[in-house]
Amino acid sequence: MIRRGRVHDAEALAALQVRAWRAAYSSYVSEEDLAAAGRPEERVERWRSRLALEDAESATLVAEDGGIAGFVTVGPSRDDDDDGAGELFAIYVEPERIGTGVGRELVLAGERELREMGFTAATLWTFQANDAARRFYEGAGWRVDERPHDPDRWKWAPSVRYRRSLTPADAPPPPAPPGAGDPRPGAEPA
Repeated sequence: MIRRGRVHDAEALAALQVRAWRAAYSSYVSEEDLAAAGRPEERVERWRSRLALEDAESATLVAEDGGIAGFVTVGPSRDDDDDGAGELFAIYVEPERIGTGVGRELVLAGERELREMGFTAATLWTFQANDAARRFYEGAGWRVDERPHDPDRWKWAPSVRYRRSLTPADAPPPPAPPGAGDPRPGAEPA
């Protein structure tokens, strides 16, 4: 089941996010950088604030299946050349849930939410070295955008921007069967 995130989800979301960072990024992001990003208990207040302030312009959607299995956060693009696009800010799946279809459900829910917000296109950023996530996004219809790496966005590793149309003619393909390719947990830090 996918639902809107609520303030009482803050602790679970913070813990999931940190676990996902470690699982996805440890092969190319230093332990020092991962540790500096914070422990779950340090991120809880940030999550509480984010969830309390969400409105028609941003949303965190949570996949729930006997607990929080993943989340996606979307809203208006933060890029200076956004041309009115929305952005998939982050998508994280519990590491042990990779390959179960949770990520696919979340990306589709995020795209639907962006459409409902009135966006006809969307972007997302991921690390160049995150091959599994890149294959996942490309399989879901996202394409590499030509914008170069933005070193001020994330200092952890070089990143690449993806883009997709959200117009009905470019609607995403039907959901893949479970196990058909969830991303390594995470797009990038939120």
